[in-house]
Parts: sequence; C-alpha cells; structure tokens
Amino acid sequence: MFPALILVCISITGYFFLRSEKKSTTGFTAIAPIKTSDTAHTVILPDGSKVTLNKKSHIFLSKGFGVDIRNVALEGEAFFDVAHNAGMPFTVQARSIQIKVLGTAFNVRAYADEQEVQASLIRGSLEVTQQNQKHIRLLLKPNEKISIPVDEGLNTEKRREPLVDFPYKMEALQTEESSGMIPETAWVEHKLVFNSEPLSSVVEKLEKWYNVSIRIEDNALANEKFTGAFENENITEALTALQFTFPFRFKQTRRGEFIIKR
Repeated sequence: MFPALILVCISITGYFFLRSEKKSTTGFTAIAPIKTSDTAHTVILPDGSKVTLNKKSHIFLSKGFGVDIRNVALEGEAFFDVAHNAGMPFTVQARSIQIKVLGTAFNVRAYADEQEVQASLIRGSLEVTQQNQKHIRLLLKPNEKISIPVDEGLNTEKRREPLVDFPYKMEALQTEESSGMIPETAWVEHKLVFNSEPLSSVVEKLEKWYNVSIRIEDNALANEKFTGAFENENITEALTALQFTFPFRFKQTRRGEFIIKR
C-alpha cells in the first residue's frame, strides 16, 4: 500500500539510543532525538519492528525491550509495522490509552495538545484499553479506527466506584476520493489528506503540518466538513484550495497568525 520508505540505517538508529537521555512520564528511555526533523523519519527497533515518526513526535522504550518485554510509549504520532512474536506482545502507551498487538501495522495519534487518542489499524489486530479501566478491552479489525477522549485526569484512588464504560468512537477507515489515500496514514508518504473532516480538526493538523497558528472566528464554521489532499502546497495555497469545499475568508496578521471567518 505504501511505497518503499527510506529507512534509517542501523548505525544511525544506534546513535539515537546513545544520544538521547530524555524520559517519558512513564519512565521509558527515549530512542528518538529530542528534536525531531521537519519530515517523517523511520527507526528500526531492536526486535525488527519499524516505526515511522511524524513531526514533533518521540518514542520511548521500556527497560529490557526485546529481551522479555516489548513496551513503548509514544508522544505525538507514529506508524508502527510490528515484527510478529507470539510469545512477546508489543504494547504502545499513548497518553492514557494502551494498545496491545502481536504483529501488525497501525497508526497512533496522541499529541499532548489534542483531546483524544486515535488508533487506525491497517493489518492484523489491536486490543485497546484505558489505563484507569483495564477491565474494558476494545478489539480493532483491519481498516478500523478508534478515537478515545484522553482520561489522564482521573484518579482511581479517589474514585469510590469504578466506571463501567468510557466513551469512544469506532469507524471504518475511508479513502479520500481524489488521492485514493487513507487520511490517517497519508502523512507517512509526506501528504496531508482530509476526507469530510470538521474544520476544527483540519486546523489542528494544518497547524502542525505547516508550523503556523490558525484561529477560527466562527463556531458554526468550525463544524463544517472539508476535504482535500496536499503535498507541496504552502499554507496559503492549502487554505485557498479548501475554500472550494466550503466558502470562507482568511487573512494573515502581522504576527503571522491566520484568521478564518465566513
């Protein structure tokens, strides 16, 4: 499905292990540079799994990774192609969400400034749990996506009764018509794709993609759905193209912020 990616060589991957001492909130040791590059890049883990990191993203390894456990923590977004090992499940901690696999390919989006964690399954199977409600297990099949609000503020020690459920949204992955790509994984091919997404969600992704600030001045406009596919366009060209989906106006302030309104 994806064209061949330029993988980071083993010597460079080793450089990541030695160079970074950053730790996640779970105490995992960083394996990626603290400052990521402006484009997605791929690292090979000791077990042979491949992880492609998006911009402003970090991955962390637990102690003993590949020896008796395969646990990682993610900050940001990454596409995982996990080496199969039935005796050693691969676990991703993405904020308050835990994702467990044996061997599969999937995408996880878990940025600290966003209100939910998303997991999109391409191949294999996933088991998803919330760290404060591990008795509830959600199973994903290929071409399914789950979105779960972040639950990091809950304290199980102070809760009198355990929650019996937590909110989530399960949906099928869709391709964008003009590009034929799945929006959730298009970034791996250095493309930004939207398929009938609310403008509020589109703006979040545009801000990270182009490293800009965008403000929507109309709450109703924020809920309008937009579709588009971008690769080499700059932010002005991208916003101009989105105007064909639903009419709006935009301008850039002297400070560089973009303002969107009807």
